[in-house]
Amino acid sequence: MDVAMSTIEMDVVMSTIEKDVSVHDDIHLDSVHDNEMYVVMNTNEIYVVMNTIEMDVVMNTNEMYVVMSTIEMYVVMNTNEMYVVMNTNEMYVIMNTNEMYVVMNTNEMYVIMNTNEMDVVMSTIEMDVIMNTIEMYVVMNTIEMYVVMNTIEMYVVMNTIEMYVVMNTNEMYVIMNTNEMDVVMNTNEMDVIMNTNEMDVVMNTNEMYVIMNTNEMDVIMNTNEMDVIMNTIEMYVVMNTIEMYVVMNTIEMYVVMNTIEMDVVMSTIEMDVVMNTIEMDVIMNTNEMDVVMSTIEMDVVMNTNEMDVVMNTNEMDVVMNTNEMDVVMNTNEMEVVMNTNEMYVIMNTIEMYIVMNTIRDGCRHEH
Repeated sequence: MDVAMSTIEMDVVMSTIEKDVSVHDDIHLDSVHDNEMYVVMNTNEIYVVMNTIEMDVVMNTNEMYVVMSTIEMYVVMNTNEMYVVMNTNEMYVIMNTNEMYVVMNTNEMYVIMNTNEMDVVMSTIEMDVIMNTIEMYVVMNTIEMYVVMNTIEMYVVMNTIEMYVVMNTNEMYVIMNTNEMDVVMNTNEMDVIMNTNEMDVVMNTNEMYVIMNTNEMDVIMNTNEMDVIMNTIEMYVVMNTIEMYVVMNTIEMYVVMNTIEMDVVMSTIEMDVVMNTIEMDVIMNTNEMDVVMSTIEMDVVMNTNEMDVVMNTNEMDVVMNTNEMDVVMNTNEMEVVMNTNEMYVIMNTIEMYIVMNTIRDGCRHEH
């Protein structure tokens, strides 16, 4: 699990506070409260602690901490570490300036980012929440929202109260419980247990088990029965109002929505997803990948060239090709462009620019 960050271009610009950010390798979580969530990601391991109040993200060639809170969100990228904090008041992965609800109508496949309306179009051919063997689905729930991204693997969980970012190279199992959620990732497996009060995540490069349960929601992934295979062009999104079962098979991925039940099959083409209080698009294109998350619009462009997501029965890798990755987070708009050359992160509530260049760095970092 390698995180390459440019030691040359790594600027953090905050509109209100403009300065360089330097983070030490030693990160202490001694001050972690029971209601806090920290995410630590390292080439060796990743810890995730979630707090409904604060959440920090630290990203380093060795480790990455992620803390996201419904109150504040800061993003700091250093050649060593990367901190990300999200606040429902400043910068939200939350589509609504107050909260981010991804509500799916059990009758219609619409995603409501606001409590208003939000249509989800999944397909390059206009497939409104159509689970086809040719699309790319994203799982969104009124309680949880997961996004799988990876040079190694990166999972992002968005919840009206919680938001998780997880990276792994092989398999990922997620277990969520309205009471508690712990995540443990080692070279063998990773279990994730989620709690509105506490959340610990330990991650490594082999497997990641996640079990979600508002009541009881288990997801079993196995290199034999259930593996997640995300071709360089496929990605699935499942939206549910209450429960979300995800079953990934070595050849296909089933997503069961418990309020009614829904299966999702993964295949090898591409699809567009539009999710937003106004619109939210996810486009898989052969050029670039842009992600726009905003209270007004959320666009995601995934490219087989710039960003490829490959999840096979053995590993889950995301390949980012040679253009650029810009991340713009704004209470009005949030755009993300990913590439192995540049990674820009702009959080426009305070405007924080981050430049991450893995190509120029030549992946020069110690394990």
